[in-house]
Amino acid sequence: MAWLYRYECKGIQSWILAGGKLRDIVAASDLIEDIGSRRSDLGCAGTVVNEAAGGATLTFEKREHLERFASLWPMHMDAYAPGLQVVQAWVPLSQDGGDDWRHDWSELQKQLAMARQRLFPDLPQAGPLVEIAGRTGEPAWAVLRGTSDQGQLLDRAGVRKSGSQSRRAALAERFRPEGGHWEFAQDDKDMDGQVVAVVHADGNRIGEWIQGNPLSHEGFRRFSDGLTAANQAAVQSATRSLADHVAGGSDVRRLPMRPVVLGGDDVTIVINAKHAVPWVAAYLQAFEAETKDRLGEMTQNKGFTACAGIAFCKLHWPFVQALEVAESLCRAAKVAGRKADKTQSTVQWHRILGTTETDWEVLKETELAGGRLVGGPWTIKGLERLAKLSRVLEERDVPKGAIRRWIDEFGPRDNEQAAGELWQRTRVVTESRPQSPWPDFQKALESCGASAEDGRFADRKATPLYDALTWARMQHSPGLWTPAKVTQ
Repeated sequence: MAWLYRYECKGIQSWILAGGKLRDIVAASDLIEDIGSRRSDLGCAGTVVNEAAGGATLTFEKREHLERFASLWPMHMDAYAPGLQVVQAWVPLSQDGGDDWRHDWSELQKQLAMARQRLFPDLPQAGPLVEIAGRTGEPAWAVLRGTSDQGQLLDRAGVRKSGSQSRRAALAERFRPEGGHWEFAQDDKDMDGQVVAVVHADGNRIGEWIQGNPLSHEGFRRFSDGLTAANQAAVQSATRSLADHVAGGSDVRRLPMRPVVLGGDDVTIVINAKHAVPWVAAYLQAFEAETKDRLGEMTQNKGFTACAGIAFCKLHWPFVQALEVAESLCRAAKVAGRKADKTQSTVQWHRILGTTETDWEVLKETELAGGRLVGGPWTIKGLERLAKLSRVLEERDVPKGAIRRWIDEFGPRDNEQAAGELWQRTRVVTESRPQSPWPDFQKALESCGASAEDGRFADRKATPLYDALTWARMQHSPGLWTPAKVTQ
């Protein structure tokens, strides 16, 4: 009897980002890219059905081969990538290669879900007499030597990453389009600023589609390969747009972004803050187009959509915490963008100002006035309109100080009367100026779905102005790079 088997690495993005140093991220991403080649070390690696980002689906013809691999693989992975937890599950493979494959896959997912709930011991344990690695809070394993951070304590994973930093960054190759001659950020100075964004994007309803459509063994393999290729082509398209903008007609050698994970329908990057929203917009557009092109024959000429979360933070803010915020934002964007039979491509962002909270619902309630200052999530069309509003705020003589005071009265203070009086006074004063910017401001505001009478959306007590000001502040340069420019 043949067997269907799958393993997945838990918390792979968090493992890569732990420590917060870009050079460690480069090394960790490279280690993840190389996991597949390690299976052959066990001599019973099975046949690959699909593989992406630290996870793989395999088939085994003999149970003894499966049992040997399943017993050795977690230990092998613990030595290869210390601290990266591996969950695994397997089910008998139906003899029929038709509709039964869907049943096998569903059973395998149930087994994996149960495996994820099991507790894993963290070794070594941190006791009162154990030194702690300052950047991760884990038990120290060694002392860093030979770098500017010499003497810093490292945990087990940090030692492994440190020893891999001379390796070639394999993940970067998959982000770089054919003919691209530029490199990605290797260290903090390469990010070209002190504010960055951790971006996490994920495809919509792809698992649902697999469950709802009968796929043979070979059909599942073709779908998986097509999805992986489409996702890679989408990040390459967005990265080429970034390179074209950064270059500005000159020869650019290094881009202010760092790939973290690329696999299946997921992607995670760290990028300079001013490029985050445009990169995401380009990626979401390309993901829809590429999935339609590469999977259209199987999906009745329909592409898949994706959603993204963007967490803006200081360069030295813990990337792991920013990733948790980005993932929470991505989940919220998925829920808000879901329509009856289709989920739109949407993006939600948040600027981390100091709190250690990572749940978006809590952040929205405590930091964004219960949601009154949340304009998103934004669709691609919505981003184009918000970009126009940001441009008006950035480039025209709109009284941003008065707008910020209005945001304070409307948002945190929830003072309807004071907010209304301040808005009307700002409007009258601005309209009285020669060549008043108010008509352009009003037009841009209304295009976002808000009223120029009170600055808020007609269907809910919220405003797009806080998002527009945040975007303008992140870009902090003349001439905003907008999603419309990305697609030209």
